[in-house]
Order: sequence, then structure tokens, then C-alpha cells
Amino acid sequence: MAKRFTQVRIDELVRLLGEKGGLSVDFLTQHFETSDVTIRKGLAELEANGLLTMTIIY
Repeated sequence: MAKRFTQVRIDELVRLLGEKGGLSVDFLTQHFETSDVTIRKGLAELEANGLLTMTIIY
């Protein structure tokens, strides 16, 4: 389990992904009221555990 993302955050992230299909770091930063560094580290950890796939969109 990801250390930086609590189970509550993971559950909320899954719910949001189901609703929106994709989420930006900016959106997650505002939604979870935390820094973009924390969000990026948490997402990278979830990706490393095979729980999601991050993509970069320009």
C-alpha cells in the first residue's frame, strides 16, 4: 500500500477516476489540499504498485 496516500485518499481517488476518467495533478492538489510534490510522489508510488498509470498531457 502506498505510504503517502492513505486508504481514504486512495478510495477517493478511485471514486474520482470512475467519475471523471482522468485527473490532473492541479485538481488533486486542490481536492486533497496538499502540495503537488506530495501528489506526484503518491501517484508515482501507486503506479509502481500497479494501481494506476500516469500519463503526461501537454
